Amino acid sequence: MSAAPSQSYMPTMSTLAFVFLPLLAIATIAIHRLYFHPLACYPGPRLAAVTSLYHAYYDLVKDGGGEFLSQLEKLHQVYGPVVRFGPNDLHFSDPKAYPDIYRTGAFIVKEPVSYGAFNVSDGSFGQTDLHQHRARREILNPFFQRRATLQLEEKIQKDVHRIPLSPFIAHSSFTPNVPVNCYFAFRALTTDIIMSYTFGQTIGCLDASGFRHDLLVNISTLNHLIWISRWIPIIPAILARLPDALVLKLPSAQLRCNVEMRTMYARLIASHTVALQDNTKAGTIFSALLSSDEDIADENQHSVAYDKPRLIDDKQRSKKSLIDEAQVLTQAGGETVGQTCYVGIFHIINDPRVQRTLLAELMEAWPDKAHPPPLQDLERLPYLTACIKEALRLALGVCSPLQRLALKDIRVGDWAVPAGTAVSMGVTFLHFNPEIFPDPMVFKPERWLGIEPEAHAILEDNMVSFSRGTRQCVGMGMAWVEMYMIFGHLIRRLDMKAHNTSVEDVTAIKDFFEPYFRGRTFHMVVKPRE
Repeated sequence: MSAAPSQSYMPTMSTLAFVFLPLLAIATIAIHRLYFHPLACYPGPRLAAVTSLYHAYYDLVKDGGGEFLSQLEKLHQVYGPVVRFGPNDLHFSDPKAYPDIYRTGAFIVKEPVSYGAFNVSDGSFGQTDLHQHRARREILNPFFQRRATLQLEEKIQKDVHRIPLSPFIAHSSFTPNVPVNCYFAFRALTTDIIMSYTFGQTIGCLDASGFRHDLLVNISTLNHLIWISRWIPIIPAILARLPDALVLKLPSAQLRCNVEMRTMYARLIASHTVALQDNTKAGTIFSALLSSDEDIADENQHSVAYDKPRLIDDKQRSKKSLIDEAQVLTQAGGETVGQTCYVGIFHIINDPRVQRTLLAELMEAWPDKAHPPPLQDLERLPYLTACIKEALRLALGVCSPLQRLALKDIRVGDWAVPAGTAVSMGVTFLHFNPEIFPDPMVFKPERWLGIEPEAHAILEDNMVSFSRGTRQCVGMGMAWVEMYMIFGHLIRRLDMKAHNTSVEDVTAIKDFFEPYFRGRTFHMVVKPRE
C-alpha cells in the first residue's frame, strides 16, 4: 500500500484562494464590462471595453507613443460614428456630436483623471470644479477682451520687428546657408508676447541662441512625457514629493525639466509681487491674481480697465495656484499660436500662388514697408484672414480628444449616453472631414472666400481650434491679434524660403496632446524683402 502524499506538497486552501480569487475577480469584471455594462451596446474593440490598457498601449508604446489619435481614426472606419475605446469612454466622429459634448452646462464637466495628467489642477485649464473655474475666469476674462488685447498691438509689432531685424537676419542674410529652426523661432516670439502680457516682462526667448530658450526646450520635453504622467501617475507624484534641490541634481533632463520650469515661474511671481508693491507692474494678469479685492476695484491704477471680479480666496492665490496659472498661460499662449504660425507660414511660402496673392494684398494695404498699417486695417484684408483660418484649421491647436464627464444621462447627437461616461471628439474629425472641408489636407485659403453666407457659417461652425462652451480658450481674441500682426509683418517684410522641408513634413502628426509632426522640422532661409 503506497504512502499518502506528503502534506507539504498539497496545495492549501489559502494558496488556491490567493491564485484563483484574483483571476475570478478579473473575469467577473471583464464579463460585466463586456455584457452588462451600460456601454455594452456600443461598438468597439472587446479588449478596449475590458481595460484602459488598450488606450495606454497606443499612448505609450506603439511606435514610441502618441498613436492613439491615429488608432481612433482606424476604429471609426471599422465601427462607425461612435466607438467605445475604454470601459467608460466613448469617442464620436459625427460633426453633430461636437456641440453636445463641448456645451455649456453644469452636468458635463472636464474628466478629472485625464486632466490630472497636466499637474495644473489649480490653474484655469486644470480646474474641474465649475465654481472655481468661473471665479478664475472672471479674473482672466477682462485681460482678453477686445479693448484689452488691442493694447498689445504696439508690443507685438515691436517683437515681430525683432525677429527679422536681429536673429533671423543674423542667421540668414549674413550667413545665407544657415536656416532658421521655425519650431523654436515662432514659439520664442509668441512666448515672449504672452510673458510680457502676463508678467510685464519677458524671459528673453527671442534673445536665446537659435531661439532654443530653456523654457521652450522644457515645454517640448514635458509635452512628450504627458502620457507617462497620465498612465503612470506615480512617477510625477514621487518627483513632486522630493525636494526641488534633489530633483535638480538628477542626471536625467526629463526628470528635471518640470522643476526647472516651475522654479522659473516661482521666481517671476516673487519678482512680480515685489514690483506690484511698488506699483510698477499694474495692469498685468498677475497684478490681478495677486491683488486684493479692494485693489482690483480701483481701475484707475491699471492700464486695462475691467469689471470687479468676485473675491479671490486664499486657494486662488496659493503658490501652487499661481504657478499652475503661469504654466497654463505660457503654454496655451505660446505653444498654440506658435504652432499656427509654424504651419501657416510654411504653407504660404511653399505655395508660390498663395504667397503672391497674399503679398499683393498686403502691398496694396501697406505700400511703404517702413510704415505698417494699424491692426484694424490688417483685419479687413480678406485673403490674409483666409490664410490665418486655414493655418488654424491645419494646425489644430489641441489634437487630443478632450474628455468630458457626463454627470447625468445626456444625448450626444443621435445617441443616448448614460451618466458616468467620458465622452470626447477629436478636432481632426471636424477639421479634416472631407464632407465639410473638401481636400482637407490642402492649404486652400480660397475655400473661405466668395461663398454663400450659409456655406461660410458651416465652415465657421466646424472650426474649433479654440474649443467651445464655457471652457473655450480664454485667449482666442488675443491669438487673433497676434496672428494678424505676425503673418502680416513677416510676409510683407521678409523674403522667406523653406529649407529641406516638404508638405509631408507638416502633415502627419503624433498625438502628445498637442500635435507633433512626424517629418523633418520646418526650417527656412530669410532675408529682408526688397
